[in-house]
Amino acid sequence: MRRLALAAWLSSSACFVPTLEALEQERPRTCDDASPCVEGYICAAGVCRKADGPSCTPGEMRACGFSTGLCRPGVERCTDEGVFSPCTGAVGPVLEVCDGEDNDCDGAVDEEVTTSSCGISQGVCAGRDRACVAGRPEAVCTAASFGPDYEATETTCDAKDNDCDGAVDEGLTAVPCPRSAGPCAGATRSCQAGALTVCTDATYRAVFPDFEAVETECDGRDNDCDGLTDAWAAEQVSDGGTLVERGAVAVALPNTGTLQRRDVLVMAESGVRLVSRTLTSTGLVSPGRAPAVSIAAAERAYGPALASLGSQVAQAWFENQAGAPARTRLALALAGPNGDAIANGGAGISPVTMTGPGQKVALGLTSTRLVVAFAQADSATSANTSVVALSCPRQLDTLCDTQLLGAGRNPALLVDSDAALVVYEVGGRLRAVRLSVPQSGGLAVGPTAMFGGSNERDVALAGTLEGLTVYSIVPGTPDTLWRRQGACTAGGCDAATFTATPAWVRLGGPATGLAVASDGSRRVLAWAETRAGVSTVRALDALGSMPTPFDVAAPARRPVPVLAGRAGVYVFYDTEGATSGVADVVLQRRFCEP
Repeated sequence: MRRLALAAWLSSSACFVPTLEALEQERPRTCDDASPCVEGYICAAGVCRKADGPSCTPGEMRACGFSTGLCRPGVERCTDEGVFSPCTGAVGPVLEVCDGEDNDCDGAVDEEVTTSSCGISQGVCAGRDRACVAGRPEAVCTAASFGPDYEATETTCDAKDNDCDGAVDEGLTAVPCPRSAGPCAGATRSCQAGALTVCTDATYRAVFPDFEAVETECDGRDNDCDGLTDAWAAEQVSDGGTLVERGAVAVALPNTGTLQRRDVLVMAESGVRLVSRTLTSTGLVSPGRAPAVSIAAAERAYGPALASLGSQVAQAWFENQAGAPARTRLALALAGPNGDAIANGGAGISPVTMTGPGQKVALGLTSTRLVVAFAQADSATSANTSVVALSCPRQLDTLCDTQLLGAGRNPALLVDSDAALVVYEVGGRLRAVRLSVPQSGGLAVGPTAMFGGSNERDVALAGTLEGLTVYSIVPGTPDTLWRRQGACTAGGCDAATFTATPAWVRLGGPATGLAVASDGSRRVLAWAETRAGVSTVRALDALGSMPTPFDVAAPARRPVPVLAGRAGVYVFYDTEGATSGVADVVLQRRFCEP
């Protein structure tokens, strides 16, 4: 029969000459050691096969198929002809059904199965099939079948029939406002055309007349109806972005608001310049303003200081001046309502120019004079610093009197009527210098006194010269806050008469940047404390009999507390160097009496 088939093939292919490959496929040639296959073929089980075709050893087996879901592998066996047979014994994929199994072997169970209809033709339930739940179609359709827009009772204002009863947004005539906690309970809005009306201040005041969009007073009430009584979250008061903002100082602005509500002027470094902003008692922050046009020509402005008295606010800062040799200039100015300078070292002022960088500046105001204390380095590369005191007219229209107080750093200044006290660090101790500040003319430098002897640092002053409190940080294990109380009379400060409270507060780690805010009846201390490698800003009520620090923020550094009437305590700080959260910006947190 093969010959007849071959003859028929030849006779029907008049001019076609079959190849050896075609002849071999028609009748495979037998082979053995004595009769090998031609080139391009191999001998497999006594039959010549193409060298590049499938080949195996008769009896050889291999797995086929796969094992996912209900699918199971089978086996392929090598035939006597040296080829693998079709896969046998395998279980392959089938159409997915609702039975809790992966029937189609795609790794998912009961996905996109077809079930019976829920039989509801209204709202978001229309045309929905019963969901497959736990391997069975739902006996009674629920949200699993009806989809994410379904609601057993209509609560969402979206122009949809969510509960599938044939009515849209029914019953949504008195939806609670977002701020419905506490005294604002009962403030509602309604659903109109698929959208809720907006709750305004007037909406809240209709049920709570004393509502405030931003809480401003420490009165034991939740005035802004956010669920927190006399409590505020941290607020950014700087631009942020790519600029590093740091080293904030702040004062409550005189003649703003009422005694209970004061605006606060904040001044901070922003990159290589300084900016000032006003934080209103209602929580608004003004745009940043440069306090002096001279900053535009300076390579860097830094180390700001502020002081206020009556209706006037004074500013000071250091500027690195361009040119050779490099110089540092102490700039003085009077601040306008938004912190912009309205006078920058008037016609008669000759600002102090130093060969080395400025280290710290402190300001104070009397009825007629601006008193300044600052530390300066001896040269651009020297670590030796000295403290200088200035007495300038409040109008900054004539020359300042300059007094060199001696070697030292980190001066603190307290101005009291016609006198002032400068306390600064020198040789691990604190030196106190009393100054007489006449209404006109120069400073009169009084005798000095020395405190401590344990590498004290970051001194802060509060009270009056007749009722003085000196706070400082003393390093140790752990670091501690010290308090000294006494008087600095016209004859100077007698350190021996001061009452010292060593280790008044024990800290949880190394501390820096001690600062104080005081208005006679209240006094708040703030500092940065490193715990577990994180710099944390802490504060305490310094007039409390048992002072207990509380955390303001972390990571944070360089805190400045400010008192602003009954509205509470502001603590400003920066997050320079933080690696998570809000980094390299100035923030503020507000508290009631800590």
